[in-house]
Amino acid sequence: MMFFWLYRSLIIFIGTLFLSTFLYAQDWTVSGKRGMMTFVVIKKEREKDETIYLEAIKSICSEGEFCKILFWSNQADVPKSWPMTENERNSKVADYYFNGNSGENKFYFKYSDDQ
Repeated sequence: MMFFWLYRSLIIFIGTLFLSTFLYAQDWTVSGKRGMMTFVVIKKEREKDETIYLEAIKSICSEGEFCKILFWSNQADVPKSWPMTENERNSKVADYYFNGNSGENKFYFKYSDDQ
């Protein structure tokens, strides 16, 4: 009986963890890469929620290494060729840059109160 209870608790825990990860992952997706840049699309209804961007950054970037992420909330605005068009550039909702050599760290968020 004790084994059944532990087994059942473990299954519930793993299921909850999987479900929460699955639901979270739907808030943003990697749409592509160009060189060392990663292009990410945020769900339109979550585009003003800065925590979604920070979670994507944490998930995509490796600690101490160069990382450049460009964010859009509309898949159609993600660049398909280079250089970016003016519309693609202007429709970005966030831009993240980290240089592991210099420690430079910048996060531009279109909806920031600082802007």
